[in-house]
Amino acid sequence: MRSKNLGFVLSALMVLGIMLASGSQVLANEDPPGTGEIVEPKLWAVIVIDCGAQATATMRVKRVVDCDVQVQAESMSWSGLGCPADANSVLWWQLDTINLFGINPNPSNSTKHPIITKVKNFQKEPGKDVYSFDAELMFWQP
Repeated sequence: MRSKNLGFVLSALMVLGIMLASGSQVLANEDPPGTGEIVEPKLWAVIVIDCGAQATATMRVKRVVDCDVQVQAESMSWSGLGCPADANSVLWWQLDTINLFGINPNPSNSTKHPIITKVKNFQKEPGKDVYSFDAELMFWQP
């Protein structure tokens, strides 16, 4: 029983390390982009933001392709962005440098940037500067 738990903990720590090493960024926006268009595919993600000393956000994105569920995890720097006040304050945020499932293979030069188009289940963890929510992601192309 202990070896199963140890294996799970080591796997979880390894995944967390990989996510933290990716160093993606988020660009905050208050409104949808004034130019370009928002295009499919639609993806759903669970996003957890730690506004405290860690100043990071982690995201787990899912999509279904031919009845197979594909999952991708990412980590983003949250330094200087502040804590979100509510669900509306994370709406239209662009995930600037994240490559999601190869849809936008070179995100820093790509014409498709992941953007949050819907937010559900927004909540603050009691007594902490940690926020979580479900986000619908689509792609903005200028």
